[in-house]
Amino acid sequence: MSAFYRFALGLVRIAMPLWYRIRVEGKENLPKEGGYLFVSNHRSNADPVLVGMQSKKQFRFLAKQELFAHGAAGWLLRKLGAIAIDRGTGDLSPLEELAQRLKDGDNALIFPEGTRSKDGALLRFKTGAALLAAQTGVPVVPVGISFKGKLHFRSRITVSFGAPFQIPQMDPDNISAPALKQIRQTMYQNVAALLCCGARHADVDLGHLIALDVVQDALAPADDGDTLDIAFPLIGIVVDDADNLVMDFFRVLDVADDH
Repeated sequence: MSAFYRFALGLVRIAMPLWYRIRVEGKENLPKEGGYLFVSNHRSNADPVLVGMQSKKQFRFLAKQELFAHGAAGWLLRKLGAIAIDRGTGDLSPLEELAQRLKDGDNALIFPEGTRSKDGALLRFKTGAALLAAQTGVPVVPVGISFKGKLHFRSRITVSFGAPFQIPQMDPDNISAPALKQIRQTMYQNVAALLCCGARHADVDLGHLIALDVVQDALAPADDGDTLDIAFPLIGIVVDDADNLVMDFFRVLDVADDH
């Protein structure tokens, strides 16, 4: 963990509980060591902080290339160890770098929905997180973040961590589209269970959640996420709003979800 990341971690651990009322469930599921892939639903720009502040290990995350051109935001991203991606090019090198960071013992955080859900409904998962899990074989920790309405001063937030589960490592040259789809659905079901029932009861019957994901697949237009020719718009991005990036990390003001 870098000195700057340690400083930022200490800062948000003080500031965030003063601004929000945060409840954490499933702390026993938090790994003490690194090298875990965290997959979470995406509600607000505060999500990376809400998840990252719970662990003593550094998190790595993806941020779109354009954000690094912004002065303060770009500086902050680089200091926090973000990995830049140029979306839409099909360049898989950022995923390869993130995979290497996982092997080196850092944790990685991805939001497979690829965008924020403004009403809290869990959106269809993209394929990038499934591909990363299949290539690395690292344990996956599901995360559920829930709150009512929009974030504001003293909002009640629940962050639930589910039990880690293992995805068998696969040969990158032989990962089939059905295998990726199954991994994606497994991630979806684990996160949905946390949002539905919390960390204490996440082992409920997931039949209705599986059905929901099947319906989403049927209604969603075909995309490259169901093939191996994936592009980066399909990958969950942690940071997608440069205007609020510095605010979320340092000023800890209300998250602007309307952008």
